Amino acid sequence: MIITDKKEIIDFLTNRGADYKGRTHEVILNFSDEELEKCHDQIQWMFPLHEESKFAETYPIITLDLMAEIRANEESVLIAERMRLAMNRMLQFYKFDEVLVDESARRTDAWPWCMNNNHNLLRITRILRSARFFGVGDIWIDDFYRKAVEIACIRNLDMVTFKYWNKAMFDDLWESLR
Repeated sequence: MIITDKKEIIDFLTNRGADYKGRTHEVILNFSDEELEKCHDQIQWMFPLHEESKFAETYPIITLDLMAEIRANEESVLIAERMRLAMNRMLQFYKFDEVLVDESARRTDAWPWCMNNNHNLLRITRILRSARFFGVGDIWIDDFYRKAVEIACIRNLDMVTFKYWNKAMFDDLWESLR
């Protein structure tokens, strides 16, 4: 089921409401790494997009009306801050900072998610595009992108991954990611 109710989406993104499973934004931020890996619908709630998902049954969809309403009031600042918190959590989950501080992280097993055809590569695409929608800030988004690309280069991922990440980063926001 696609959620288009503006109030429901805004309430979740501002941590004043819950998703369809009763989880708040804060609850999901506090998921363990194992929960983040095993659960496949929280990412659609934390980082909503304008397109349907193939990986969740119930999730929000961004519309032009929703974005206009968010940008017209103070919710945009709070949502951007909550999204920065979510991006930080995902930075920890993906162990992005290990690329800069720990040479042993370059071992093959350092980033088990970073292999061709892994669902986490699609999640990174979603995070990048959603962060742009909600005005997280270029510095935050560029840092996340740069770290993902550096790890993907170390792991020699195929060019398909880079194509999607580049679309998320540089194409028009409302253009399809597919």
